[in-house]
Amino acid sequence: MAETVVKTTAGRIPVFIHTGALATKDTIRLSKHALDIGADGVGVVTPSFFGINDDTMVEYYTEVSKSLPEDFPIYLYSIPQCSTNDITPEVCSKLVETCPNIVGIKYSGGDPGRVMEYLKNEDYDFSVLVGADRLFFQYLISGCDGTVSGCAGVFPEIFVSIYDAYKKGDMEEALQLQRKASNIIDILKAGTNISYFKEALALRGLPKSHMRHPLMDISDLEIEDLKVELSAYI
Repeated sequence: MAETVVKTTAGRIPVFIHTGALATKDTIRLSKHALDIGADGVGVVTPSFFGINDDTMVEYYTEVSKSLPEDFPIYLYSIPQCSTNDITPEVCSKLVETCPNIVGIKYSGGDPGRVMEYLKNEDYDFSVLVGADRLFFQYLISGCDGTVSGCAGVFPEIFVSIYDAYKKGDMEEALQLQRKASNIIDILKAGTNISYFKEALALRGLPKSHMRHPLMDISDLEIEDLKVELSAYI
């Protein structure tokens, strides 16, 4: 899949491959593969399921960092509500100071204060991306660089428009677009059920696909409701 994405984009846009795995050796193997196929960088989620302390977290990311060239960008990825493990501001700062190829973080937790702590690493040209796409505009104002949004996989245009309006300094337009995006996020259940993404993509003209068990497709009635709710945006 990673090879297909890199080949298809053909250098038109930067491609970062998610390479986080349960074992450090697998994360390193996948990261090296991303490098070899021409990806522009990698995103590495924290270890998951088993709880680890800060020292272990530093060791994990340091090993991954040292296995790759110093000019090959790595984004940390913290989603503590799913992985059970968090990247504290202290761990983040230590990694930024000691690993030159760690250039940013995607934070998908729900703590705005944590985002502000990550932004303190700006002296290292450190990039902070957020997963909370419902607050994309607000986080841009705070100094973040962007969002990595599941809902944007279905409706990229609205999120690009928010960013463009912000960059132009049209804050009122950006705010109105964010409200529109929030409506779409609600309709798509904020990514809590990926079947809504698949059905919405089909409504937008992409080939229809299905969930893999144990996850289930939404019902025909739910699909009809989705069509009605999305009719204003398609």
